[in-house]
Formats: sequence, C-alpha cells, structure tokens
Amino acid sequence: EHVGGPEHRGVRIGAVSERLPRASPARTIRRHGLGFLVLASLCALAWHTALRPGLVGRYYAGGAWSGTPTLVVVDDGVSTDTVVARLATFDDLPQSVSWDGFIHLVAAGSHTFTVTSTGAAWLFLDDRLLVDNGGSHETLTVSATTRAAAGLHAFEVRYLSAGGDPTLELTTGFDGEAPTPIARSALFPSPIAYAIRRAVTLEGYLLPLLWSLVLVGLLAWRPLAHLRRHCAARRFEPRVNLALYGLLTLSLVLNVCGVWWGLPQFWSWAPDELLPRDVLEGLQESFSGGWSTIYPPVHYYLLGFIFLPFHVAGRLGLTDVWADHRYLALYLLARSVSVLMAVGTVYVVYLCSLELGKSRLAGLCGAILVALMPPFVFYGKLANVDIPYLCWFALSILFYIRAVRTDERRAYWWFAVTGMLAVCTKDQAYGFYVLPAVHLIWRRYRSTTGAGWARVQGFAADRRLWLSFGGAVLVFVVGHNLLFNAAGFVDHVGIITGDASQDYQMWDRSLAGHLAMAGQAVVQLSWMLGWPAFVVCVAGVMSQGARGDRFLLLPALSYYVFFISVVMYHFDRFFLGVGLLLALYGGPLIASQLESLTRVGWRRLGVAALLLYGLCNGALVDVMMVNDARYYVERWLRRPDHLNASVRMAGFDIYLPRFDELRTAEISRYWPDVVETQPRFIVMNRGFSCRAIPDSEEEEFYARLANPANGYRRVVAHRYQTPWPPVGSARLWRAVCPDGFFEPGHDQPRDPGVRARRSVSIPRTT
Repeated sequence: EHVGGPEHRGVRIGAVSERLPRASPARTIRRHGLGFLVLASLCALAWHTALRPGLVGRYYAGGAWSGTPTLVVVDDGVSTDTVVARLATFDDLPQSVSWDGFIHLVAAGSHTFTVTSTGAAWLFLDDRLLVDNGGSHETLTVSATTRAAAGLHAFEVRYLSAGGDPTLELTTGFDGEAPTPIARSALFPSPIAYAIRRAVTLEGYLLPLLWSLVLVGLLAWRPLAHLRRHCAARRFEPRVNLALYGLLTLSLVLNVCGVWWGLPQFWSWAPDELLPRDVLEGLQESFSGGWSTIYPPVHYYLLGFIFLPFHVAGRLGLTDVWADHRYLALYLLARSVSVLMAVGTVYVVYLCSLELGKSRLAGLCGAILVALMPPFVFYGKLANVDIPYLCWFALSILFYIRAVRTDERRAYWWFAVTGMLAVCTKDQAYGFYVLPAVHLIWRRYRSTTGAGWARVQGFAADRRLWLSFGGAVLVFVVGHNLLFNAAGFVDHVGIITGDASQDYQMWDRSLAGHLAMAGQAVVQLSWMLGWPAFVVCVAGVMSQGARGDRFLLLPALSYYVFFISVVMYHFDRFFLGVGLLLALYGGPLIASQLESLTRVGWRRLGVAALLLYGLCNGALVDVMMVNDARYYVERWLRRPDHLNASVRMAGFDIYLPRFDELRTAEISRYWPDVVETQPRFIVMNRGFSCRAIPDSEEEEFYARLANPANGYRRVVAHRYQTPWPPVGSARLWRAVCPDGFFEPGHDQPRDPGVRARRSVSIPRTT
C-alpha cells in the first residue's frame, strides 16, 4: 500500500501490520512463563541467602583474628549459646571470633549497648569503638550510650576466649528503657540482605509491586506490539525505523529523568498531581457512593487498576499501603504511567502524520517537536492528568484524520470513544471536540444522497453517527460511573462550575481583555514550542493548510472559543493539545528542508540548530528539577550544627522543602505564631511571598520577618543557576518580587537563567 507514492502513505496504518504473523498464545505463554519461573527461582535463592537475618561470624583458631578463619557462617545473633556451640569444635586456646554486619535501629535517639562477657569483648558501631570490655577477667558487664539516627548502621563484635566456659551476651536499650537482647530480625549480614528482606517480609511491597508492574506491562503490550509490527512492515527503511526507536527512547529518557522529583513525601511538589492517597480512597469507596474529586474519574480508574495488588494486599492485612516505602512505590507507579503515556503520545503524533499522507520523516519531525516541549517533559514524569488526557486526545486526532480522509465507520466510532475518554480524564478537553464533531456531522450530511426530506431521513438514519454517539454516551456513563455514583458526578460538576472556578479568571470579559489573553496565548505557545519551532509551525499552517489540511485547525479553534474564551484564564499546560496540532504542520515543513539537505548546506545548519534548541529547552526542565533549590536547603538544614534546631515552614507545602525529610511542622503566615513558638530557622519561598494580599496578615508576617528589629535575619538564600539560560517570558519561569529581593529592578531580572529562590531566616539573638 505504501509503494504507490507519498499520497498513499499511512492511509490505513494498521492494514499492513495486521497481516503480519502474530505469535501464538502458546508461544507467548511459554516465553513469559519461563521469565516468571526464572524470577521465582531468583527470589527463592535470595530467600535462602541474602534474606537470612543475622551477622557474619568468623571463627579463628588463634587469638589475633588473623589468617584464614576456620569457620565462616551467618549466625542468628551473638549469644553464649552460639559461642559455646561454635567453639566446642576448637581444640587450641586462645580462640578469637568476630561478628560483623549491620543493625537496624528503629528510632533515632539515645541507644545504650551492654556487653557481658567472660573474656575480652569489644563492640563497634559505625566503625567506632563503643563498648570496651577488653582485658583478661571473669564475667564483667560494660555499657555505653550513644545518640544514633534511625536506619541501618555498621555493627561489629569481637570476642577473645581465654578458656573455661565462654560467656557473651549483648543487650540494648532505648532512651533509658530496660535493656533487652538484640532481636535477630534487627541484624543483617549486608545492606542487600536488609533491602530485600525489608521489601519482602517487612515492607511487604515487593510482591504487590511485581504484580502492579505486570499490569503496567499488560497496558503497554498492545502499543509495543503495534510499534514492532509497524517497523517490521517497513523493514526496507531501516534508518527510519532506527530513528523512530531513537526518538521514543529519547522521549523516555527525558521523561524518566527527574521522576523522583520531590520524593519521598506524602504530598507533592507538583500542583494538581493525583496523589496515591486520592486513588486509594477511591478504591476503598469503589469510586461510588458520592466519591468525587476536582478531576473526572477515568485516570483514577486506570491508576486504581495499577494499584489493585497493593489494595488487595492491604485489605487482606498483608501490608500497610500507607507506610513510607509502599506509598513511595505507589507514587512511582503513578508517575510511570504518565511516562509511558507520554512516550505513547509521541508515537501517536508520528502516526497522525502518516495518516495525513505525509512521509515518515515528516512524522518523526512532528513527533520530536512534541517530545521536546518543556511542559510535555515536565508533566511527562508526574501523575497529573495532563499527559493522560493528551494521549487520549492524540488518539482521537488520529481517528479524526482517518474519518475525514477515508470516511471509515470504525474511525468515527473510535474518534467518539477516545475523545470522550479525553474529556472524562480532564474536563477542559471538551473544547477540542465541538467544531470537529460539527465538521464530521456536516460531512455526513453532504454525503447523504437524495434531496429535500429524503435527504434528511437518510442523514437521520446514518449508522456511523448513531454508533459514534452511542459509544460516546456509553463511555461518558461508564467513565463517570453514573449508575452507581450520580451524586459524585453532581458534586464534581459543582466543583468545576462553582464560585471557586471564578477565582482563576485573569482577564476581563471585554475586547481589551480578549486581545490581551490572545497575545499571552501566543507567548505561551512560543515558549512551549520554542520561538524557532513556533515560527516553523505557523509557516507550516500557512503552507500545509492551503493544500487541504485546514481541518486540523478546527480542534485548536474550537478549544480556544469554547473553553479558553469561556474561563478567561490559561497556563502553559492548557496549550499542550494546541502545540501537538501545530507540530503536525511544522513536521512536514522541517522534513521538506531535510530532504533537500544535499543541495543547500545552510538548511542543514538551520534544522540542526532548531532541533538542538528544542533539545536544550526540553532538557533544561530535567536539569532544573534534579537541581531544585529545595534540595539545597534540605542539605543545609541537615548539617551537624543545625540537626537539632527547631525548624518551621512558612507558606504552602508544594513550594517548600519536604516536611518529612526535615521533621518539621508548617506554621501559618501569622506573626503571633512565630512569637509563641520561637523557631530557630524559618524556611520560606520568597517568590510565593510576593503573592500576599496587600494589608493582609500574610503581608504583615513577611514584612515583620524581613525587619531585623524583630529578631530574624537572612542567613541562606539559594537559587539554582542553570547551565544555559531558559528562553521565554520571565513570568513563565519565576516570580519577581516588587521589593527587589532577588535582584535590583522590578521587571528586568538580572539573571534570566534562574528559576526559584528559597530563603532561610535565623533569629538575631542566636
């Protein structure tokens, strides 16, 4: 189908690939069953070796712990019974033993270790001699107390027996409590043993995590199979196949880098991110009985499906899904779904170009423009609904193109279904579909034969439209769980249409307001695509649109008219779908320049510069997330001289360092609270402080804090300096305070390569 010329390429993307031989079910089961068998064998092997608790005991026939030990074994612990049993096989005196490994301390504080021995004994903690019970003596007890943090610590015991009946006992006490023998479960021969055993037997998240990863694999299996068949059907173009795999790998790397941003903690640094807590609460209520959130429930369903193994394990009492490591695993699972859907979106953009009849090179160029958009890179690693709804939107555009170009009945149905899935993932997506739906209905009306009333009757009986409408209604009913959660749907509508939604309005509903909003929309798009790519995309609209592809502008126009112009506010992420549509016009124009590289050298440099510019713009997001200024403040506060100081936060948690990491409590932006608690350090986000309402308690708080007469002075102010400056409006990158805290001047910040600043204040008296 693809040999006849460019005009036939991609008209039926699945036609060639679906005729490829598929792996039989039996072969698939054998292949993956072997993998699971190998995994189970490794787990069983680990259970008998690395998972065994205790310490590594080395028994020497001499008294200097030198030479080759006579016996090396993992002992359950250090006790008289162990020493007697092991040394009974030794004939010569003296005999020396060392036990080394790690001990897990549950809580931070004062730990008292006691050694009772007949003969010399020493106890080392973190490679430091703690208990010295050396010398030749009868039974003697020696204790020592030290402050230690919770977690894993290096632990070693040495014993020298000089004859007679050996005695050796270890006990520990915490914060003055009665000493007790060291539990076997607190001792580990290696950090790997601790990690694996904690995962399987203590933390209880390894097996649910494996099943969750299997579910993620099931969701990713069909797209991966389509990609494999697509490239196999075009194996006569190996370089393009390699470029496609390279592009998807690049998108995966960009989205995975920084996926740990702000973790571990219970809350998120990302605004509007779907927290595991929200999904778990929905699972507990079966997403029914009045359950509702600010977003539609479809992505909650998807994450709930991924979280299901953890939910079942928690219901059975096998694990606690709210514990730190399990909650972190759920966080990373939720973000991994966004990573995969982002890569899938890039692939679908490539397929859309083929569906338009463009070359594969044009598809690659359009897809790379999407993959490098900074908001796409940012939300491609977070559990927000922006990337999931964008993935469904890209699929709907694929079927919209197919419906326009081929008039297939299935294309209409899939367009309605995937479009409604996008709407049921993020409400504002409805704006994209008003004009395209009218366009398809008008096309069907024009294609109906007959005249007058007969034409109307024929149009009314069009099965394409009725099946598409039925599919959309079905997805809407099931997606919002209207049969079992009608009250929750009503609450959700109330949330998105209530008074709170009016608080976000940025422009007046006037001609001047609409013009200002449109101008800012151009700024947002130019920042998102980058000025060079934005200009190329606009030029592509002018050239490609003149050749019959103008219908792709309808979703963008519909979105702006029926959503942006209604709510009168927008952020950069609101234009992800518009940027995707523009990339479908810019990709062919870039490809046309690449195809003539052999004739004109400056075009080679121009395209290379454009792609390098986009790569730097997108990668800068990862660089800034990995070097977030909050990490610097956390490290500064964990210094030894600050470890026991009282630290309080001022502001909102999403703009501040991790509370759990610093073991602090948030304080309100209310000065009497500071007077009452007298914290040594106050951590604040200076950019957020600029939002304080004039003449409010918050403004008074920040004003008093900045006044040295009130006992506080600034000791640390950090902002990450990027290796290359970000491009775009300064308002898109940071807030500039009118008091000139950051740099002199209000509207012209001195260092455009700076993202955020956190400041730490300290009382003058200390």
